[in-house]
Amino acid sequence: GEKKGENGENPVPNGEKKGEDGENPVPNGEKKGENGENPVPNGEKNGENSDLELVLAAISEDPSITQPRLAELTGFSLRKVNRVIAALRESGRIVRIGRTKGGRWQVVE
Repeated sequence: GEKKGENGENPVPNGEKKGEDGENPVPNGEKKGENGENPVPNGEKNGENSDLELVLAAISEDPSITQPRLAELTGFSLRKVNRVIAALRESGRIVRIGRTKGGRWQVVE
């Protein structure tokens, strides 16, 4: 029992979702860059710096921000936020002031 489309034909083979214009959206679930080009081929670390900058900007806005809140704001996983913060601390760009739970971040200029 495959589901049939309104006109009786098979709607979308293998459950693939079609783009708004009826064409296959982006093959293999790849995300396209803003200009429509493939962003970074095969995991080259291009966006790593912008990830750091994104987290750094959020910390600058709210020094007492939590990692779960950073994950929410950036769209990163909690684990990724944790790695980015570790990288920022290691490079000396941020310092933790006070306790783990009650403290705040200080951005080192």
